Amino acid sequence: MKPKIRKVLRYDYLSSMMFILFIFSTIIFAAAIFIEPAILTVAIILEVGITLLMFLRVRHVRKSIAEARENIITGDIKIMHSQRGNLRYNVKYTYQGKDYNKNYYLLAGPFLRGKIDEMTEDNLIVNPNHPERAYIKDLYIG
Repeated sequence: MKPKIRKVLRYDYLSSMMFILFIFSTIIFAAAIFIEPAILTVAIILEVGITLLMFLRVRHVRKSIAEARENIITGDIKIMHSQRGNLRYNVKYTYQGKDYNKNYYLLAGPFLRGKIDEMTEDNLIVNPNHPERAYIKDLYIG
């Protein structure tokens, strides 16, 4: 089962940043149409480029989670730092006898921070082809 696109856009840091850039580039595109038609070509290239990068990133995350949907392990998730909507958390887990210790980032407010703090089981989805990639199951699936 693949996660919904909106969940990937919400919980994957790079996808979130690309979505924000997409919104800004759309505003620039609209402004170029009405205010300065001379920069319309640049605005179109910017819009298409950001849209393509966002599409590729979302597709990559969804495919990675779909490949690993049955590969759920328990790990330790700990919030390391939270400031102005950015949340850094650490994930520790063992997969096939090897220990992994990864830091991840989220664009998150107090609601999401509370959601991560309240998790009783830290279930992670680990891609067997790339065990260094772990996703918090409760955020992406469910």
